[in-house]
Amino acid sequence: MKKIGKNKFLWVLPVLIIIYMGIIIYLNNHAQAGYILISNINALYCKNNSSCEKVTNNEILKRNKEKFEVFQEQENIGSFTVDYINKWNFFNSEGNWQLIEDDFLAATPELSLKLPEYQTRVMNSDELALVNRLLQEKKINSYSTLSQNEVLEYDFNKDKKNDKILIASNITDESEDEKLFTIVISVIKGKEEILDFAINNQYENYSAPAFNIKSIINLFNNKEDYLMLTKGYFSEAGEPETYLYQIDGKKFKNIISN
Repeated sequence: MKKIGKNKFLWVLPVLIIIYMGIIIYLNNHAQAGYILISNINALYCKNNSSCEKVTNNEILKRNKEKFEVFQEQENIGSFTVDYINKWNFFNSEGNWQLIEDDFLAATPELSLKLPEYQTRVMNSDELALVNRLLQEKKINSYSTLSQNEVLEYDFNKDKKNDKILIASNITDESEDEKLFTIVISVIKGKEEILDFAINNQYENYSAPAFNIKSIINLFNNKEDYLMLTKGYFSEAGEPETYLYQIDGKKFKNIISN
């Protein structure tokens, strides 16, 4: 009888361990989620399975008792509660309004938001040649000058090899080029891809979109970092948008769903 009881215990213990691990995994997958505000452009709800979705300001306001960690120029400037009246407004622990300029990121504590440091530079001759080749494939054979000439080199997926983001544009107030363009190119492991491209006719500069690097971010202390781009306009020709990219193999994938 004692031997039977011992054998039963040996079977029960692994089962209990499996159940316990399943509960832990379930709780981790469902507990790690939070909100992020991208200036006054978009609000996102992100989960630790590398997915984010756009949410309304009203959904954020339902949680206005929870503090947001606010970042400006890659620096955490403190925790604040929020309210929305024409734009996001921030209040300290004493309920006093704080002046925070439009260029910010704010996240609930569950996201464990971190902003790694990065730098950009102008393109070298090989990178300019790549831009020109891809533009020619889009039937743009010439332009007078580049108003935007930017390269970001960064190891997003931590494979000890820098990936590249190139942004080029000829849109200016006085541009006389026949075609106005903005192009965003990624280079991962030597393979280039056009992430976004826009072309407008001459003198449509106020309705042409501009793409900018908003930040590099890390969520939930993940092993990979994300690229955040913003798309805006000189006029009210379109609504500004945010794109959040994660490397998937040799490609960047936008993980924000509408």
